[in-house]
Parts: sequence; structure tokens; C-alpha cells
Amino acid sequence: PSHLVVLAADRTGWANLLRLAHRAHTEGFYYKPRVDLELLAACSEGLIALSACESGLIQRLLLQGRAAEAAAAAGRLAELFPGRFYLELQDHGLERSRELIRAQLELAKRLGLPVVATADVHYLAPEDREAHRVLINIQAGKRLSDPDARSFDGSDYHFLTEEEMGAKFREIPQALAATLEVAERCELELELGRRLLPRYPSPRPPGEELAEQAWAGARARYGDPLPSEVEERLRYELSVINRMDLASYFLIVADFVGYARARRIPVGPGR
Repeated sequence: PSHLVVLAADRTGWANLLRLAHRAHTEGFYYKPRVDLELLAACSEGLIALSACESGLIQRLLLQGRAAEAAAAAGRLAELFPGRFYLELQDHGLERSRELIRAQLELAKRLGLPVVATADVHYLAPEDREAHRVLINIQAGKRLSDPDARSFDGSDYHFLTEEEMGAKFREIPQALAATLEVAERCELELELGRRLLPRYPSPRPPGEELAEQAWAGARARYGDPLPSEVEERLRYELSVINRMDLASYFLIVADFVGYARARRIPVGPGR
């Protein structure tokens, strides 16, 4: 698999991004969620695509000297995202990065594609570099003293300032201008604070359904009448759940946990 960046430009793009994420997890999951070109073609409207870092398909092919295949891949993505596909340039202080930028600029000129300056950000500030190195070696199960301990080639994997980006790409001003262009093309405004949770199918309000199940469960566990401290705590918990409009969520979780237990399927203790 290779990397590709897709950004939601509008509400249609946001809906397609959700579809891609959902189907990547439910239909394309193999160690990691994945999508293919066929799915991208079906969900490309409203999305802006960038060719990603060195792990992007076009960059990999260029680094391997397979320029014709890279051009074919770039042409295919340009067809999937007409007027919305950019070749992504990154400079992390490596000669490999600079050779790749030269090859990308040549490819962009040949195919009439725009380029955009970006950076591969893995931590916020330069002083976080060592903490990040510790983190990736913990993930890999290695010690920093191991001969094959992990580290990032090059430098500047922090969040670069405008001045730092300007210095790196001073000879390619059109790539810097494109970063602003891409940002301005993304005009999506999401409704903050709105819960996008499914509703539990019940003829009664979810809060009433949850209260009935919760009180029945409490009596089954603690007896009837309930001890006063149990009753007080349950009233408080239900009030919090209803105030946060999470009754449907609890009912849905109770539904699939009940289904699992009835069929002797193990359920985690947290649920």
C-alpha cells in the first residue's frame, strides 16, 4: 500500500471522506485500513488530493527510477481528481529529498500538474525530537542502544514556521502559493458540539427505556428494595447520561453485549 492525502473541500467531500474511512475499515482492512483506486473513483467528488510523502506511490516510483510508471500513476490520480490533484513537495534536508523534488517538478511540467509545498510533521517543536525517537522505539520494542534502533532520516520533522518553509522553498514560490490555495479551497464548516450518534429504535424516549433497564438490572443485582446508596447513585448516573444525550449509546451497547452473552461470546469487562 501507498500513502495519499485527501482533504474535504466542502460538505460533499466530507461525506465522501466518511464513506472512504468507513469502507476502508469494513471492506479494505488488512493490518491497516485501505482503499483502492476503484473506491476513490466512486468517492472523489468534493475532495482535494495530494500525492503525500515519500511513501506515496508516485514518489516511490520516482525514487526507484520508474519515471514512466510514476507519470501513469500521476495521470490516473489527476483523472480521478480533475483540477484537484497536486504533487506534494517535501524537503527534509536529504539529498534524496532534493532529487525527488527535481523529478517531481519535471513530472509536473510534463503533465501540467500543480505542485504544493508541505512538510512531514511528527512532533510540534524541535526540542521534541528526542522524545519522538523514544516513542517510535517503544512502539518497535527496541532500546535506544540497540544497533537497529529506529530514527528518522534527515531533519525538521517538527511543525515548520512560515519562515522555515519559505527558506526551504524560496526557489519554488508557486509551491508555497499553492499551500494557501489548497487551504482556501477547503471551505467546509462543521457543526461543532452536535453528536452524530445513532438513535436506539424504541417507541419510547431512549431515556425512559434506559431507566427501565437500569432499574431492573439494579434490582436483579442488589435486591428489592434497593439499598439507599445504590438508588441514589443510579439516579445520579442516569441524570448524567440523559443530560449528555447518551441514552441511545448505552442502549445500543447493552443490546450487543446482551446478544453476545446470550450466545456465550466473551465480552470485555469494561462493557
